[in-house]
Amino acid sequence: MKRKQTWRVKMLGRSYKCSCSSMLFLLTFFQLVSCNPKKGNPEKLSSAKEIVFDTSEKIIIDTTEVISRDSSMSLFIKLLGLESIRNKINNEEIRIWYNNLSDTGKIVILKNDGEWHSAEYAYKAIFGKRSSVIGLDKTVKINEPVSGWPVFRKDLIDLGIYKLKSYKQIPNYYVCNDGDAIVVEIWKNNSYTLYDYPCFSIYKDSLNDVIKIKNIYLLLQKELGYRLVP
Repeated sequence: MKRKQTWRVKMLGRSYKCSCSSMLFLLTFFQLVSCNPKKGNPEKLSSAKEIVFDTSEKIIIDTTEVISRDSSMSLFIKLLGLESIRNKINNEEIRIWYNNLSDTGKIVILKNDGEWHSAEYAYKAIFGKRSSVIGLDKTVKINEPVSGWPVFRKDLIDLGIYKLKSYKQIPNYYVCNDGDAIVVEIWKNNSYTLYDYPCFSIYKDSLNDVIKIKNIYLLLQKELGYRLVP
């Protein structure tokens, strides 16, 4: 298994190392070529109470410039109509991104601004010149947990959502040339943490700290009806 080059990225005064695969996901999110590992049969999707379903919305920005690594994350957040997860005083928010290194991806958001809310954004990139992303087609779902927020929150905490490890902290986790990726962002107690899992499907059934992420997205699917991972 070939190792990839890594970059060091500075966020909020802290320095992080990112692999090529996770950097591509975090800062460009899209590639046109994928050689994902073979996936098993999809798990059965439970019913969930759906409050709002917005039809597909296309957002285009007027730019032909090559997007720099430093601005790409902010660009995708802007195109999705989101605010930065950081610097939200007294609020709590969890964002779980999934990308399969094609032109599509999803993000599930759990947010507490006095009351808990959730949303799932499914998006497809629109490319301009030089293969730069100039817009997104997006679809938004807003659901409530079938068991209610107190039960769902307890289950999420029991699964270890606040005790995650990024791939660099997990023994025997090696970065592949390409593959799908999951990134988890958490804003809690006025502190920002990022966990990344490149080549996710390779390790989701073999490494305990990655199995934890799998169990978390299966809980999202069961309680909220959000199918984060195909």
